[in-house]
Amino acid sequence: ADPFQVLLDIFSFISLDAILSSVDAINCVARVTPEVEYLIGSLIVPLFFTIGPILAHFNVVYMMRRAGKAKSFGLHLLWKTLGLFSLIFFISLCSSFLEPFRCNRHPSGLRTLQSS
Repeated sequence: ADPFQVLLDIFSFISLDAILSSVDAINCVARVTPEVEYLIGSLIVPLFFTIGPILAHFNVVYMMRRAGKAKSFGLHLLWKTLGLFSLIFFISLCSSFLEPFRCNRHPSGLRTLQSS
């Protein structure tokens, strides 16, 4: 087997498609239009991945100050964490942002935008 494909299969749970597949369950209760699905994929999912480290950082700072062990918990640690998440999800976010603008060339020479 191709080592790169094995690596992609191992980390498939990180892919945006795997995360957005849970949106299909919402279709049983409410109708999710393609526009809303695009909005969820490009804005809301990355927002959740940034809120988690922010809340964890401020919780640690609060607990340490409450315990009297107030160290200098600079925001540089938070920025490093958010930078790591942006590196991890960079390719999937870029592909999600550019998905509505993919162009298909037809045998007749015409070009159309790809639909989902």
